[in-house]
Amino acid sequence: MSDKVSVEINRIVLEDVAIKDLSELEITLTANQVAERMRELEKETEMVDTLKLALLAAMTFAAESFLKTQTADAERHELSKSVDDMTARLQETLAKSQ
Repeated sequence: MSDKVSVEINRIVLEDVAIKDLSELEITLTANQVAERMRELEKETEMVDTLKLALLAAMTFAAESFLKTQTADAERHELSKSVDDMTARLQETLAKSQ
């Protein structure tokens, strides 16, 4: 069971917040990141609608996660290709020596 904590983001209090596998401290730190992102976006966009800021913050975090996943997938693909290439060269070398 996840820990529960109350957090405040942009003057909005959320009670009994629980996020799977996160401690109270981690939930609080995550809420602080969201609040900071909302402040940054508010300055950049001059938007005052809290809901829109929250959605925009969520979208920027989701975009960052998406890009990290894409990068990790590309790196895995490159590593897999390198292993396949080395395996093929090794097999060629072994075949020549027999």
